[in-house]
Amino acid sequence: MARLVTTFLPADFIEREAASLGIIKRQRRVCLVPLVWTLILGMVSAPTSSFASLHRLYVLITAKTLARSSFYERLTPDITALFARLLERMLRSNQRAHSHWLEHHAEDFDQVLATDSTVVSLRKALEDTWAACQNGKSALKLHTTVNVLDFKLHRVTFTDQNTHDLIGLKTIRRFCNRRLLLFDLGYYDFATFHAIDKAGGYFLTRAKSNLSATLLEVFETGSGAHCNLVGMEVKHALKRSKRKVIEGVVELSSGKGKTKRTVRCRFVAVRSEEGKYHTYLTNLPLSTYPGEEVGQLYRMRWQVEKMYSHLKSDGHLDEQPSAKEHLVKLRIYAVLLAYGLVGRLCERMRRKHPSGRYPVSRGMRTLAMLGQGLLEEISLPWRSKERRSSLDYFEQMTRDPNDFRERPEDPLIRCSDLRYAA
Repeated sequence: MARLVTTFLPADFIEREAASLGIIKRQRRVCLVPLVWTLILGMVSAPTSSFASLHRLYVLITAKTLARSSFYERLTPDITALFARLLERMLRSNQRAHSHWLEHHAEDFDQVLATDSTVVSLRKALEDTWAACQNGKSALKLHTTVNVLDFKLHRVTFTDQNTHDLIGLKTIRRFCNRRLLLFDLGYYDFATFHAIDKAGGYFLTRAKSNLSATLLEVFETGSGAHCNLVGMEVKHALKRSKRKVIEGVVELSSGKGKTKRTVRCRFVAVRSEEGKYHTYLTNLPLSTYPGEEVGQLYRMRWQVEKMYSHLKSDGHLDEQPSAKEHLVKLRIYAVLLAYGLVGRLCERMRRKHPSGRYPVSRGMRTLAMLGQGLLEEISLPWRSKERRSSLDYFEQMTRDPNDFRERPEDPLIRCSDLRYAA
């Protein structure tokens, strides 16, 4: 398994990128490749542990004596930048099968991008960097944009919790030509729709329940009783019609005067089995993407939602033991790398056994269980040849680095059973 895992992030690539960032300047006691894998697998295996626990894990798998301060000295902003590059490589090559019906339309777009965000709670000391909505607390908002055709990560940004979700979409507006953007109501903005449409891109989003727009044109497609809905407001049309799918054209405006922007787009309403309409706004052509396929396509956006769920429940993304900005980012990058690694492994298992199911959530839990053994296999070329006993490890990892300070005697040492145990 170690050989397969290291093909995703080869040692020579890690060392080459580290050298370009100036991390490797001369040979020292710390081996970079085992350090990188310790941070990736160790944070998933021991999610609530501190960086001190990761130091002990590194010493155990490399069989080398290393002071805790020497380990901490390597956790710099440069190594955070290295992890950002490793994440870019991992998810750029991460392939996932997409639904069969979308394969026939894949040539219509260069990419199908789903964008979303999630909130990660932090320590209060980071309040000045990432302020939370609640006073006196700290939290960051992680914005990710993923290509759902092959699950390639397109963009990762960090903001504080107070920043509007649209900050994750501003850059995409400038290069959305031949790209379809899927987003939820957090990115709902008529000016954004207009910018995407003018740039030659496509968008698909849920429509708000209080949408105030008039149906300028109605497409009588599909089964069900037909009734004249032209000129009717959307909310009244949904109450009057009992059709399975309602499709029409609406006009949306934003701004006033010289800044006013107007865009015409399709309004699609698909009735669920419970009798409730799910409504969407899009500029996709009707001839290629009928209403029912619009609803199916929008569900692809849930891949991002599922990714966040796995990162928090199985990758423990909310556990942030550090109060330093670059170490918070380092932990997030490491968890995303572990998630991408599990995705690659699960996809390989699915190709080997097509009839089997290999959920990423189960893979994350399995990786946590196998983490230390896998680390020992990966680190074998860098492992010290010196034989060390378990007592040597116990002595190094247990001794207080501040033992020169005067402290009250440990009450356990006064116990008679321990006093005469030797």
